[in-house]
Amino acid sequence: MKNYITVAAFLAAGAAFANAEVLIYDFNAETEVSGNTFTYTANGLTFSATTTSDSFIKSGEGSNLADWSSEWNNTSMAELNGFVSGADATTGWKDYIYSSSKDGDITLTVSGLEANSECTIVLFTGTVFEGSGRWNSLQLAGDTTGATAKIYTSAVSDGSDYAFGNESIEARNGTAFAISATADDSGSVSFLLNTTSNYHSTSLNYVAVSGTASAIPEPSTFGLLAGLGALALVASRRRRK
Repeated sequence: MKNYITVAAFLAAGAAFANAEVLIYDFNAETEVSGNTFTYTANGLTFSATTTSDSFIKSGEGSNLADWSSEWNNTSMAELNGFVSGADATTGWKDYIYSSSKDGDITLTVSGLEANSECTIVLFTGTVFEGSGRWNSLQLAGDTTGATAKIYTSAVSDGSDYAFGNESIEARNGTAFAISATADDSGSVSFLLNTTSNYHSTSLNYVAVSGTASAIPEPSTFGLLAGLGALALVASRRRRK
């Protein structure tokens, strides 16, 4: 009996501290920003973005906003949505926030993950000013060992491997990345949307994260663990007798 109780206690503890969770956010004109910082928390996970510009500008504000293409290939969209349970980026390209100056880089961080656990991040971005071609890049930041990514655009039917740092964020049409990464010892993953030209600000349109959240047990879980511990102690004493 003691062994069964011990195993049950370990299982309960594991369920209490590590949970597979999802965070999804679709940026829009109602997005709450505080100066140059955006933060959103759901299900124990936190997504934050900080620009080196003075502030973020929301969709519908400012000038020279490009008309985003709606010609996303259905195959691309279905594959992107398949990376994170519950994700629906069908309208993700329509609304966005972006840096107030065209040379503003954006640091992206997912935190609240279990240390050294794997996660998946789907990110819609683009360059929101008039023009054509591919500008700016997604780079690694911090200790993001072994991260890989696939890139999708409205003109590509499926994802191709992406080399971090390539100037591949497409103007006017939007770009999406599907990223596989491992959290560092603090449970965080960080990337940089780097502005490689002074012509285009980089936008944030949609983010979906799937990962293992590191959570503090709820009071009911503490009670369960305490009860199992007491049973184990009683069983141990009876066995000694």
